[in-house]
Amino acid sequence: MTRAYIFYLWWLDCFLAVFHERALDFGAAVFTAILLLDPICRILVSNIAQTLKNVLPVQIYNL
Repeated sequence: MTRAYIFYLWWLDCFLAVFHERALDFGAAVFTAILLLDPICRILVSNIAQTLKNVLPVQIYNL
Protein backbone atom coordinates (compact mmCIF):
# COMPACT_ATOMS: atom_id res chain seq x y z
CA MET A 1 0.00 0.00 0.00
CA THR A 2 2.76 2.44 0.92
CA ARG A 3 4.74 1.77 -2.25
CA ALA A 4 1.67 2.28 -4.40
CA TYR A 5 1.02 5.61 -2.68
CA ILE A 6 4.63 6.75 -3.15
CA PHE A 7 4.51 5.66 -6.78
CA TYR A 8 1.31 7.64 -7.31
CA LEU A 9 2.82 10.76 -5.73
CA TRP A 10 5.98 10.38 -7.82
CA TRP A 11 4.02 10.15 -11.09
CA LEU A 12 1.79 13.04 -10.09
CA ASP A 13 4.83 15.18 -9.37
CA CYS A 14 6.45 14.21 -12.68
CA PHE A 15 3.22 15.07 -14.51
CA LEU A 16 3.08 18.49 -12.87
CA ALA A 17 6.76 19.09 -13.58
CA VAL A 18 6.41 18.33 -17.29
CA PHE A 19 3.19 20.18 -17.94
CA HIS A 20 3.90 23.17 -15.73
CA GLU A 21 7.55 23.47 -16.80
CA ARG A 22 9.12 23.32 -13.39
CA ALA A 23 11.97 21.21 -12.07
CA LEU A 24 11.33 18.09 -9.99
CA ASP A 25 11.44 18.89 -6.32
CA PHE A 26 13.28 17.10 -3.57
CA GLY A 27 10.30 14.88 -2.78
CA ALA A 28 10.24 13.48 -6.30
CA ALA A 29 13.97 12.76 -6.10
CA VAL A 30 13.45 10.85 -2.86
CA PHE A 31 10.52 8.89 -4.30
CA THR A 32 12.59 8.08 -7.40
CA ALA A 33 15.47 6.83 -5.27
CA ILE A 34 13.13 4.63 -3.21
CA LEU A 35 11.49 3.18 -6.30
CA LEU A 36 14.77 2.52 -8.10
CA LEU A 37 16.91 1.30 -5.21
CA ASP A 38 14.39 -0.94 -3.47
CA PRO A 39 14.22 -3.65 -6.19
CA ILE A 40 17.97 -3.42 -6.85
CA CYS A 41 18.78 -3.88 -3.15
CA ARG A 42 16.37 -6.81 -2.88
CA ILE A 43 18.01 -8.54 -5.86
CA LEU A 44 21.53 -7.91 -4.56
CA VAL A 45 20.75 -9.17 -1.06
CA SER A 46 18.99 -12.22 -2.49
CA ASN A 47 21.93 -13.03 -4.79
CA ILE A 48 24.49 -12.59 -2.02
CA ALA A 49 22.46 -14.76 0.35
CA GLN A 50 22.07 -17.48 -2.28
CA THR A 51 25.80 -17.40 -3.08
CA LEU A 52 26.76 -17.66 0.57
CA LYS A 53 24.27 -20.46 1.08
CA ASN A 54 25.83 -22.39 -1.79
CA VAL A 55 29.51 -21.60 -1.16
CA LEU A 56 29.96 -21.64 2.61
CA PRO A 57 29.06 -25.30 3.29
CA VAL A 58 31.46 -26.43 0.55
CA GLN A 59 34.27 -24.24 1.89
CA ILE A 60 33.75 -25.45 5.45
CA TYR A 61 33.56 -29.08 4.33
CA ASN A 62 36.83 -28.74 2.37
CA LEU A 63 38.72 -27.33 5.36
